[in-house]
Amino acid sequence: MLISGARMAGAMLILLAAIRLPALRQLVAKEVRSTGRHLNELIPGWMAVSGEPVSPSVDQSLRIIAEVTDLIEQDLRGDARYQLVHSLVRN
Repeated sequence: MLISGARMAGAMLILLAAIRLPALRQLVAKEVRSTGRHLNELIPGWMAVSGEPVSPSVDQSLRIIAEVTDLIEQDLRGDARYQLVHSLVRN
């Protein structure tokens, strides 16, 4: 991939941390909050263009992006019921 899946997953974790900190949450633009869904729409197309099989690390990054996206959406709705560590460990 042109842009590392691990970097995108790392960026999503930083976004999650920012949304969970009250002082930073108000600074995160609404457009940025939908980054995970946007990435999940773009990444399959990028992978298809490369024509290479999906590596385990890219697959793991995609799972992390999806999990973090779900956590962000739960936090924004106010119903986050589990911790990030438990969510990522089960995968």
